[in-house]
Amino acid sequence: MFKDLINKDIAPLLKQYGFKKKNFTWNRSVNGVIQVINFQLSRYSDHNSQQFTINLGVFHPQLWGINKGEPAPKFITEFDCFPRERIGYINNTKNNNKDLWWTITNETNVIELSREIKNIIEDKCIPFLDKMLDYHAVSNFYLCFPKVLLPIDKIYLAIIKNILRDLDTSAKFLQEVSKISESWADKVKEVYSRLN
Repeated sequence: MFKDLINKDIAPLLKQYGFKKKNFTWNRSVNGVIQVINFQLSRYSDHNSQQFTINLGVFHPQLWGINKGEPAPKFITEFDCFPRERIGYINNTKNNNKDLWWTITNETNVIELSREIKNIIEDKCIPFLDKMLDYHAVSNFYLCFPKVLLPIDKIYLAIIKNILRDLDTSAKFLQEVSKISESWADKVKEVYSRLN
């Protein structure tokens, strides 16, 4: 059910937009930045009922290089990205706790569901990915909406702030992360060495 929906209806649309597929993840390069769309099947799905959501990400090679100190993977997963977000948050920024999942069963009107997913891709997913090509937009996205920042989010934001020459904010984020644990402090030292 889920595979048929993706392969017959969604994959051709994403191909039109220039995305290349690997399993249920798509990559598209725009000016050297990789945009990622991933369809995630719930682990609670079975052959009678399958739930899925959409994960989005943007992979900036410069951020990856400073954070990881290694070459970029050949194919980018959503987990490799910053920013990365679920469609529920993009679709409804006023209530960022709302996760959005679709259910498909033998009784599902697949034509209607397909239309809904295609509209979400064109109206929400692609505009979000296009907006996140810019470091200012990425920074504003994370800092202007109420959202808990993970340590890795703070590291990526520190790198962006450093690139944008907001050195005080960059240092503040890195100091916050370095206080979490010894391993995070070691990570921050590595990032500092690649920033300078």
